[in-house]
Amino acid sequence: MTTTEKRLILLLGGAVLVVGLMVSMRTYKKREAELIAERKEWLLLREEGEKWLAEKPLWEERGKLLQETRPLSENPEKETAALLEFLQASAAEAGVRLLEQRILPQESSGNYTAIGIELRTESSMEAFCKWLEEIQEAKRLRHAGLVRLTYRGEDEKLIGQVIAREFLVSQSP
Repeated sequence: MTTTEKRLILLLGGAVLVVGLMVSMRTYKKREAELIAERKEWLLLREEGEKWLAEKPLWEERGKLLQETRPLSENPEKETAALLEFLQASAAEAGVRLLEQRILPQESSGNYTAIGIELRTESSMEAFCKWLEEIQEAKRLRHAGLVRLTYRGEDEKLIGQVIAREFLVSQSP
């Protein structure tokens, strides 16, 4: 083998070695980036878990309060009828006329059952706001959502659409 051939073999060997190192470095860097991203994700999950654990006494206290204020509900249909009666009475008292009332299907989720009633109303703005404030009660887990209002200018009446919901404890947490 001549000197030129030896140099050529060394040069090719070096080139193969450099290309091999470059491929290895690229693979290493890609894997390193994946591991760093995975570590960040795990750290975020850990941080979130620590926050949940730190809030545990608060949620236990809220659970006790919920059990005291909202005992187990064995009969959601009876509770729905009571909610409808309450809404009708409070609307009459506030000067809100109920145009339509529709009982919504129950929605169960874990330990809770949501009952709801969709209402269409007619009233003045003041009466509607007073009624809306009255029907929402945190201790009974009752709230009004999906409020849509239309103002009728000719007789200065407010047409409202409201979904009143109450959440019932259906089993002990």
